[in-house]
Amino acid sequence: MNIHPCATASPFAPPGWTMQCSFENVGSTCQCICVVFRDGVLMCSISMTDTFGDREAAQLAAAERARAWIAAFLARPSDPPQEA
Repeated sequence: MNIHPCATASPFAPPGWTMQCSFENVGSTCQCICVVFRDGVLMCSISMTDTFGDREAAQLAAAERARAWIAAFLARPSDPPQEA
């Protein structure tokens, strides 16, 4: 899935970022495990367990967390630290 579950979601994920999710219900809770890719390359995994209510709510929560992670990742300095 593209990481744009709704038009008002912010921050938006840039093009090329996708997410695949799997779900497992354990009693009244749902475990959501999502893998985030950038142009097909694995970048991070997100695991959440909560009483989301349904899979759509879990996927929206995971997408929100993924977008926040992507924004933080893209804000990192792109140049490696220089040695003295």
